[in-house]
Amino acid sequence: MNPASTATVLAEAVLKTANLLGLSNTQLTAVMGLDLASMNQIEFSAVLEPTSAQGEAGLLLIRLYQSLSTLTGGDSEWIDYFMNAFNTATDGVPTQQIQTREGLEKVLTVVEALNNR
Repeated sequence: MNPASTATVLAEAVLKTANLLGLSNTQLTAVMGLDLASMNQIEFSAVLEPTSAQGEAGLLLIRLYQSLSTLTGGDSEWIDYFMNAFNTATDGVPTQQIQTREGLEKVLTVVEALNNR
């Protein structure tokens, strides 16, 4: 796969993942560390470089969804509940926590640990 098509696939996957996690554009913008205009550019151009900071955040978001889907058997209601309710394992509300890189990594670590027990 050439770099351009990799960047397109990643952009499309991040947008789809955000939708599956029930994230608003504002929330996704925070997760990606972008301003709204830059996020709109990614949506319009469908390009997100995997090696950029935003691309790395996008890859973490995809891993989070994949881990949640594995943990729940793909139960979208459970995923929605997990993301939007206070969680003692993550010590917060995951949808709010993932809006920082540190929070995204923390929630991902917890979910992956739950999958590995």
